[in-house]
Amino acid sequence: MKIVVIDNGTKYGKLTIIREVKQIWFKRMFECECLCWRIKDISIDSLRNWTKSCWCLVIEKNKEKRTHWETKTKFYGIWRWSRERCNNTNSKDYKNYGGRWIRHHWDRYEDFNRDMYESYLEHTKNNDYTSLDRIDVDWHYCKENCRWADRITQQNNRRTI
Repeated sequence: MKIVVIDNGTKYGKLTIIREVKQIWFKRMFECECLCWRIKDISIDSLRNWTKSCWCLVIEKNKEKRTHWETKTKFYGIWRWSRERCNNTNSKDYKNYGGRWIRHHWDRYEDFNRDMYESYLEHTKNNDYTSLDRIDVDWHYCKENCRWADRITQQNNRRTI
């Protein structure tokens, strides 16, 4: 078996070898730094044959096509619909939201999920109907101004035109 000497600083795709760290199942492992600054331990076989980044390259290539299983859920639909009527000038509801300078603070679904999902689950336990309601109808979609509402609460919280 021939041992190949690999110098620190050797590059494989977006990865730069920092140092050899350990062996796992007789495979030489190297600590590598990606261009995105993440550090990963990767075997020499992987580096030579297929691994070109820490996964950031795969994510970057598939960013436009990327979807997740939640796109079919009601919760995701509520986020998308509320964002659409604030941001899309072609939306039939834009004049009542984005046209009145109502902003949607959750540009990313992940942020909306982090802020509102627990309260959504809590509300849906006791209610068949659940909608996102702005407490102050003249203010933005944000964590401080939004709550989950049933039909009666939602209908009582409307602005007079």
